[in-house]
Amino acid sequence: MQDTGNTILPVVADSADEHFHRLAESLARELHLALVGPAELCPQRYDLVLHLAKHGLELHELRRKRSRPFRVDFSGGATAYRLRTAGVGRQLIARAVGLRAKPLTIVDATAGFGRDAF
Repeated sequence: MQDTGNTILPVVADSADEHFHRLAESLARELHLALVGPAELCPQRYDLVLHLAKHGLELHELRRKRSRPFRVDFSGGATAYRLRTAGVGRQLIARAVGLRAKPLTIVDATAGFGRDAF
């Protein structure tokens, strides 16, 4: 496994699928994080871990025994409905910033799950 020196938040992939291992390797390289195998995860060494699995990217807390993984999912619910039914130009945020054909950089500085930015 690749170790880039950051032992606070490693990336781990489902060990059974080579495709997810390659994606996790690319993510770890892009974020400058360590890539570790499932056998290397222990709460004494890591507080949190980014876990790449078939159902998405999750943040796991290793030190709390009953913690549940955290995942933000834009593929269902209201966000998926907005994506399917509304054009980008009709979204309130797009109208507020005057979105046209020219790309803009917008920072969502709210303390939420990124739904506004989405």
